[in-house]
Amino acid sequence: MSQWTYVAGTIRVDGFPDLLGLSHDEEKEQIEKMVGSTCDYDSPPEQWDACNVPCGSEGSIQRRFMLTGYDKGIGHSISRGVVSIWGDLRRYENEREIVEWFKAVIKKFEALDSSDNKYGFSIRDAMLSVEVEGRQHKTFCIADGKDIVTKRIKRKQE
Repeated sequence: MSQWTYVAGTIRVDGFPDLLGLSHDEEKEQIEKMVGSTCDYDSPPEQWDACNVPCGSEGSIQRRFMLTGYDKGIGHSISRGVVSIWGDLRRYENEREIVEWFKAVIKKFEALDSSDNKYGFSIRDAMLSVEVEGRQHKTFCIADGKDIVTKRIKRKQE
């Protein structure tokens, strides 16, 4: 039987990329790059080699940016969108490493005008849940743009 780790999360991204001339496709590309390169079971070897997020034997954590804020159309909004994070990691049980990866992603968004964040994106809120199959706890990580809190919650025995 394989060990599985389940990951679910979201990051709300704020910013003003339109003021800097960034297209929506460029915005999506930049934000996904900041979160990391992923791979899945069917990815070619070069994508597996480029993967820099926690990864199990059948693929990595996945992420997708969805634009929800648009300065011309649904009104002016500082909210750019959300990054959805999910994964079913086989043969991977290092929840600490997943939480550290998540914290590093959040710090990239906090470092305004850095080489990672040259367009000044920021985080309003972010949440991550990590469950290692068979463990008696589940780990949550929450960020609000100022603080990052990690908490283990004991689960009821079945």
